[in-house]
Amino acid sequence: MKNKILFTFALLVSTASFAGLLDGLKADLKAEAQAMKEEAKAEVKTMKDDAKAEANAMKDEAKAKIAEAKDDAKAKAVAAKDDAKTKAMDAKTKAMNKAGEMVPAGLK
Repeated sequence: MKNKILFTFALLVSTASFAGLLDGLKADLKAEAQAMKEEAKAEVKTMKDDAKAEANAMKDEAKAKIAEAKDDAKAKAVAAKDDAKTKAMDAKTKAMNKAGEMVPAGLK
């Protein structure tokens, strides 16, 4: 009978010990899972920030290209306007010279 009591007590202690071991293992696994979750969140945030920075850089580059194209178009428009003025002045001068040549000799 004494052996049965000792055996039962030993079984009870070992079961409690094993349960404690499982609880510790469970806590360790839970902590590791939480750490992995936080690490994944941090990595996602970093990737998101990198993508946002790259998008902003591309946006700024596009704005610069648009501004450059706008400036080029404006410069071409000014050059075309100046060229048109020059051609108009040349045409006016030629017309004035031609008109001067066509004046009758008596009016000169």
